[in-house]
Amino acid sequence: MEELVKKFKSNRLSASELAKFRLLVGKMSDEELEQLFQQYGREDAESGEVSDDEIAGILARLRGRIASERLRAGRPRRRVPMVAAAAVVLVLAGVVAWLYVSLGRYSRYDQLLSSGTEIRTGVDERVSVKLPDGTDAEIGSDSYVRYSMRDFNDRERIIDGGGELKLSVAHDGGCPFYVRSRGLEVKVVGTRFILVAREGSDSAMLYLEEGAVEMRSTATGDAVRIHPQEMAIMDYRTGRLRVENIDNGNDAMAMMRGDMAFTGVALGDVLSRVGEAYGVRFVYAEDDVAGKVFTGYVPSTDLEEATGILTEVFNLRAEMSGGDVILRGE
Repeated sequence: MEELVKKFKSNRLSASELAKFRLLVGKMSDEELEQLFQQYGREDAESGEVSDDEIAGILARLRGRIASERLRAGRPRRRVPMVAAAAVVLVLAGVVAWLYVSLGRYSRYDQLLSSGTEIRTGVDERVSVKLPDGTDAEIGSDSYVRYSMRDFNDRERIIDGGGELKLSVAHDGGCPFYVRSRGLEVKVVGTRFILVAREGSDSAMLYLEEGAVEMRSTATGDAVRIHPQEMAIMDYRTGRLRVENIDNGNDAMAMMRGDMAFTGVALGDVLSRVGEAYGVRFVYAEDDVAGKVFTGYVPSTDLEEATGILTEVFNLRAEMSGGDVILRGE
């Protein structure tokens, strides 16, 4: 740490060293930062960052104040008191110079702590990262996580996020973890959950795998406490929250992706619904679908994947022809 501080003070940190330094400083409490300034403050005061003219001005003002106080009190000028006064002036000048430099340094630390970090993914891109407190975050397609080092301390941990996030929060009973997103806030102590809060969506959904969380609507102030295998759903139009029991994690993920769910539905009806969702028509021989039923999930955002699932399950072949999807038996 000492070497990093020295390099930081002389603007000699490399990009990798700066990233490491930001991580270390972000984990320090206010008291630890204060001790850091005290430890290196005198070295700064001797570094010449306060000019001779500035120190001379400080000394002149302090001498003038001491002289005026003596004249006001009517005390005779003696050599010994003046020597003592001069010593006080020098000590005070040293303190003022140290404060001058340290405040400048603190401003640099403050800027460092306040600077933000954003991790953003593109469409069909996913990334796994470890946050400064040890929390594991999986950031889904077209999603983001944003935080500053100031937001990770011994009192609370805060991130902003949007899109699809899966978090395994590092446990710290005395330091709650907050996720702030579009119109909502999630308070966590230590848990695993999935949050989907996308721009343009009608609702935000949070599914809890382990632990306990509290989800609050910033629009209404309503809050719900969620337990494992429960899903909290917030309606963006009203800000209202509701909780549903979802025993199967795969069912929860399908709901959060917006997949179409079917349970024992005739294949012909499945094809009709999928066709409506994608604006296409499925063409098939009645014998190829008669008596077949489907249970499962079909994506609502990828026609090729949706068709692939159905053709694989029912041993069919598919080809596109204009706006039609033609299905044939193998």
